[in-house]
Amino acid sequence: MVFVGRIPGVLAHSNSKGWINAFDAMASLKPKVIVPGHGPVTDLAQARKDTRDYLVPVYKCQVIEIQLKNRKKTMRNPVQDGTIMI
Repeated sequence: MVFVGRIPGVLAHSNSKGWINAFDAMASLKPKVIVPGHGPVTDLAQARKDTRDYLVPVYKCQVIEIQLKNRKKTMRNPVQDGTIMI
């Protein structure tokens, strides 16, 4: 997945890690010209800047969000379990 000058929609079900892996696979071919799915024809440096450099922090935020949701699910609620009476 490559986009230039645009930002893809990243939703809860989006696979940003898969997008990063796909970009890395494409980049390993060292293309001289890239025709992105969105945006003008470009080179690898610009594609990396607009695509991979955007997706890596997005992926990290998604991981943190999942970790926080999982932590919240396992946290004990002292009011609900009767430890604290209100």
